[in-house]
Amino acid sequence: MNYSLFNVLSISPNQIKKLFHTLSLCLFWCSGLLAQDASLLAQDASLLNCEEGTPTFTGIPLPTLCDKYPNFLCETQIGVGTPFPKSSDLSSAILSGNVCVVGNFEVDGAFTFQNAVVKINQGVSISVKPSSGWSDAGSSLSIDNSKLFACSGLWKGITLGFLSTISTSNNSEIEDAQKAISATGLCALNIQQTTFNRNQVGIELNTPFPNIFVPGPQVWIFVNNRFTCDSPINGTTNEITYAGVILKDSYLYTFQTGTNTFADIQFGIHSIGTSSYIGAQNLVFERIRNSGIYMEKGNIKLKASRFINNYNSGIHIETAYNVSIAGNCIFQLDDNVFPPSLGHWYLGVNIVNFSLSSNIDISKNHFSADFTSLDKRCTNVLIGGFGTGTSEGGVHISIIENKFHSYAYACYDLSLNMGFLSNDNIDIISNAFDTKNTIVGPLISVAIVSSFGYKSNLHIFQNTFYNTPPYINPTLGIVLVGSEGKDNYVSDNHFDENGTYLESFNTGALVANFKNTKFCANTFFNTYSAFSFGGQNSGTDFTGNIAYGCNLLTISDDSWIEDQDQKGNQWTSEFNGSPLSVVVTPQVFCEDGNFAKFSEFFVHTQQSTALSGAGFNPFHPKDLFPDNNTEWWFQEEGIPAECQDWMLIAANDDNSKIKKAVADGSFAAQFTDPSLNWQAERDLYFALKHNPSIEIGFPAQTAFRTAKQGGNIDKLYQVATYLDAARCSNPTLLANAENNRNAINNMLSLIESADQSWQSASSPAHVASAKSIKQQKLGELMQLLQNTANLQQSYKQQVEAALPGIQQINNSITPTNDLEGYEKTVNAIFIAKLQNGGITDAQRQLLQNISELCPKDGGMAVYMARSILPKCGHEDFSDDYEGCYPTPQIISRVTPRSDGNLSINNDVISVQIVPNPATEETRVIVPYGKQGTIRFFNAVGSLLFEQRIVSSQTSCSLRSFPAGIYYFDILFTDGKRECQKLVIPK
Repeated sequence: MNYSLFNVLSISPNQIKKLFHTLSLCLFWCSGLLAQDASLLAQDASLLNCEEGTPTFTGIPLPTLCDKYPNFLCETQIGVGTPFPKSSDLSSAILSGNVCVVGNFEVDGAFTFQNAVVKINQGVSISVKPSSGWSDAGSSLSIDNSKLFACSGLWKGITLGFLSTISTSNNSEIEDAQKAISATGLCALNIQQTTFNRNQVGIELNTPFPNIFVPGPQVWIFVNNRFTCDSPINGTTNEITYAGVILKDSYLYTFQTGTNTFADIQFGIHSIGTSSYIGAQNLVFERIRNSGIYMEKGNIKLKASRFINNYNSGIHIETAYNVSIAGNCIFQLDDNVFPPSLGHWYLGVNIVNFSLSSNIDISKNHFSADFTSLDKRCTNVLIGGFGTGTSEGGVHISIIENKFHSYAYACYDLSLNMGFLSNDNIDIISNAFDTKNTIVGPLISVAIVSSFGYKSNLHIFQNTFYNTPPYINPTLGIVLVGSEGKDNYVSDNHFDENGTYLESFNTGALVANFKNTKFCANTFFNTYSAFSFGGQNSGTDFTGNIAYGCNLLTISDDSWIEDQDQKGNQWTSEFNGSPLSVVVTPQVFCEDGNFAKFSEFFVHTQQSTALSGAGFNPFHPKDLFPDNNTEWWFQEEGIPAECQDWMLIAANDDNSKIKKAVADGSFAAQFTDPSLNWQAERDLYFALKHNPSIEIGFPAQTAFRTAKQGGNIDKLYQVATYLDAARCSNPTLLANAENNRNAINNMLSLIESADQSWQSASSPAHVASAKSIKQQKLGELMQLLQNTANLQQSYKQQVEAALPGIQQINNSITPTNDLEGYEKTVNAIFIAKLQNGGITDAQRQLLQNISELCPKDGGMAVYMARSILPKCGHEDFSDDYEGCYPTPQIISRVTPRSDGNLSINNDVISVQIVPNPATEETRVIVPYGKQGTIRFFNAVGSLLFEQRIVSSQTSCSLRSFPAGIYYFDILFTDGKRECQKLVIPK
């Protein structure tokens, strides 16, 4: 017989992992490194750099322009080394036919390539001469129905000087350039009906010294162009275009009706610099190998654009400031996307960091993913990158009225993957989530995920969650984990009230260690479990939620939500007045009965009028665990509290049983787990410090807080509080940043109006006037963006000034247990990251060790560590396993009560139908742990209903069926089948 190490020691793999992590951290603490300035770690080693591979050409190369003109004969040679080094040397300002550019060529007036085929030597450039001053209009180059290319290597491209102009049109093509068009400083571009193919860069716009007087290159026309790479770049075997358009502190701000397409290149638009801005519509990005739009600093207003099967992301914003992606933008992924590497996730919108007082609006768009293979995974909107994002305070994120369609093995519609600050605000309102798993596997699709860091002012309002048959594998609706923020609301959300498939969502709201959250007026029809809680969820408030036939509440072992006053919550087995054919059992479940008293429910509304009989209390669901005759679901007289509206819930800051028990020591006396007791004490201390009023009338809590003052828990509270305060910014700086952003928005409206005016102007004078206004306002916008950069610098200086004091408090902690050590370690690394702009590989390893722990063992530090890890250190962290916080797969062994007492069903070895005969209700009992499908037929073989087996007992209502002979056909997932007869007597 083989014995593994785990079996011999009787220790689980997770316990071995915890022991290893503890030993490594003990070595770290004992080395004295944490007693020193944490920044030493960053100074001793270079910062971790997560490099990714460079995309290469795949597929079948198409003929190049050089291939299309194999026997090219020069009719005219121009450039240095010929009689025509300048355009003014030619006899005509228009050049047609076959042209060879053999040396650098200067356009020093008004010049046009018209109906020309232009072959250019390697290393040659075409320059458009700059103006000699403001009074000089500058030179201009037009490319009209012409082809520019090289056959050997790359030519340098076209460069624009001060006040010069370039115009391309009429199906022109530019190939084989290092930078097809390079515009520096104030100049004009009119680009339409032009293909940029196989260039390293299509167009580069550069403003070397951004200021109000010189706003940089002006793109006046940008319509019906294509940027692509349909064969490897000249001189290479597999290199593809880096970017269609590059912005360096420059604008691409024009709203016109034509479509611009970017396809099969590394980046569509690549933007760097604090003063770059994108304002556009009708952009199409297809099969982009990195990101359709990449922005170092997120200033963008985008409408009516499409992102189809892009490999990394549709839009990637490293640091957001003023972002509007609103108005029918489409993000589409399907099986035709480029094959993924191991562990790859396809992304729609990916915003990593958020600058001071930034505003993000993602509204009225459509996100879709249709995947049929296990290796394809996606996140439609990813906020915070892969857990690495940071906020600078005053952030407002609005995700409103979007449609999400995700049918995949694993896809997250919306993921909030980072920690936010107490003055940030996130609104997720009126979105439609059509989310479904298409393949059974270890991962699962989720509509909304909030993880990896604290959230405050998170508002999830009025969203709908649904999917369409066929049912394959249950999905999750809302997942909230790991937050000690405040004022969070999950209200008026609806899980497919009119749907036909009961339980296609495993859980409506899956919550673990997510505190200070109000759940109000949510409706659950298409879920197996409405709410599932794990860990410490203090500050939870339930008001006016209703569950139809499903499990209303599941609470994991060692977990609580605090006791709930009567607030109109309801479970019912009826929907729109009709009884449901299937009812989940039990309807309320607390895995450990010893914790039920810390999650008691008080109600005054009858929970169901359809289920009755001996042992049924109408004021709580029919079957609940634990019961023990005293219940943990109580009737209480009076009028229940209500949602004042779907946004507001009455405060719930009363003393709960868990707060009192921790304060007076009775909790520690009953539960001897040191980790659990320390976390409960930390939770209470943080709550008392946040809201001292809850001490009133309970002296034990005052004594508890006084006893902890100055200790390690107090110091951890100080570090967390001071870090949040420093990073939220002071009120004056925050107000200045908000005023500046509002001024930017007003300026953008003026620019857009001027842009539309010159396009529709009826006379040259009106065109010139409108263009002048737009150019002036762009210059003023440049100044506002410079103001933004200056405010950012002031903010960073304020944070840096506060960090040494916070660091000193953290260094003064001498850990007395693992959890204090974990939290101190994470704090030290995060402070070092703020000081140094990154972390070292040694710090990454420490964070990864803590990240892999179950929060039961590692506390809130586990979530904090996950929020700091860089992408290349991230795994698919999950706490969904036995002994941690498993996703509810409730296998009930609770039989319906006939005498008011709870009874436990012994395991059965074959299917039983109890009672049989039956008139009102019967239960299908299967062997413990079996899964499969129940189908119910009448005597002539008509299918009456079909239901998935998710517990050892499934309740089935018979009220809607007439007397007669019926059959249950049970097909198990292991391939075995049983058929049982049921009699409904007259």
